[in-house]
Amino acid sequence: MAIIRPVAILVANIIVAVLLPFLYLLELFWRVRIVPVLVDRIGNFSEDTQLYLARRRLDGGLPPRTSHILVGGNPINQQLLTMFQRVLPIHGSRASAAFLHYTKKLLGKTRFTHHLFQTHDDHFEFQYQVPILSFNSEEMSKGRELLKKMGIGDDDWYVCFHARDASYAESRAPELQPDQIDTKATHRNANIHSFLEAAKYVVEQGGYAIRMGAVVAEPLPSDLSPRIIDYATKYRSDFGDIFFTGTCRFFLGSPSGLSSAAMLFDVPIATAHRIPLFPPPHGPRSLFIPRFVRRRGDNDVMRFDDVDAMGMFEFEHDRWWVRNDQFDEANVEIEPSSPSDIVDLCKDMLDRLEGVEPSEAGAKYQQIFIDKFGSKGKSFPFAPRIGPRFAEKYRSMIV
Repeated sequence: MAIIRPVAILVANIIVAVLLPFLYLLELFWRVRIVPVLVDRIGNFSEDTQLYLARRRLDGGLPPRTSHILVGGNPINQQLLTMFQRVLPIHGSRASAAFLHYTKKLLGKTRFTHHLFQTHDDHFEFQYQVPILSFNSEEMSKGRELLKKMGIGDDDWYVCFHARDASYAESRAPELQPDQIDTKATHRNANIHSFLEAAKYVVEQGGYAIRMGAVVAEPLPSDLSPRIIDYATKYRSDFGDIFFTGTCRFFLGSPSGLSSAAMLFDVPIATAHRIPLFPPPHGPRSLFIPRFVRRRGDNDVMRFDDVDAMGMFEFEHDRWWVRNDQFDEANVEIEPSSPSDIVDLCKDMLDRLEGVEPSEAGAKYQQIFIDKFGSKGKSFPFAPRIGPRFAEKYRSMIV
């Protein structure tokens, strides 16, 4: 392995050295751009690729005399790659991933590489409300068979729910110690038990609740309703991850990559445990509730004005609160969303989907929250809103 890596780097860069003069010469007649697609994390794969498509559609396509070559690596989800390849010519393989990795310091800094970059103020691009991807007849038949196996009929409706935890990151880097894994984003993790009351509420309304996750810390309790299905530990597959996420009534979860896949199918997202701003859900039909922030040693949570003064609602890329050490250095800790607040979020989403208007007070404080803390972004009119029940309940924290 110690010999293979330097040889691979040398070979890749020799190829680039030969390729670059040709690309510069070709530029006189035709522009070729290599577009690296991050396919090894489902959140980046879903959002970055959707954003690329959205920008192309809004721009009316590529500029004249221009071609894009989309290159990915070893895909995290083969079903998602298969579906994207119907609308984009993405080349995904270990060899292509190695080529991009070993040439990024040379080829990646030239004009021949077109990088996909989110500002997280991209709500306008994500708001056109048409599915990017769709299931063909064969996939729909396969999905119905899986639903039948899980006890769900063709006319039944279901909600997907998911909690990001450390297990997935640990499975991707088993050679690391626990304190080395996911050091940038453990604050985004949540406990699946915080969603169980909301899952029970879905069942009470006549639906099914499907627990999602590729690798999870623990199975669901065995004494739950049979309509609360632990897909993650009993039925999980690449196909099922995308099929259920893309066909559920809405996706309920913590800030995680899997929820991003729902946007590809115009499925609204209800996000709990959000760290006041980052990472944002997208889509004007989506809703969220933020976590509260507390100074260490203080019994009271901070008002959102004070959280804003610390910079947690900033939209500028280099000021996002995305790392654990930012919270440590500020001597603050974040509280998980309560089960009752997640139930309220679930109620708000069902109301929204059924055309039920929020209470007058809920709508009022919902708007105040976005005006005060979300309007820093240019595309905030197209952004999701805070849950109206949460806004009304905690109005003293907002105004």
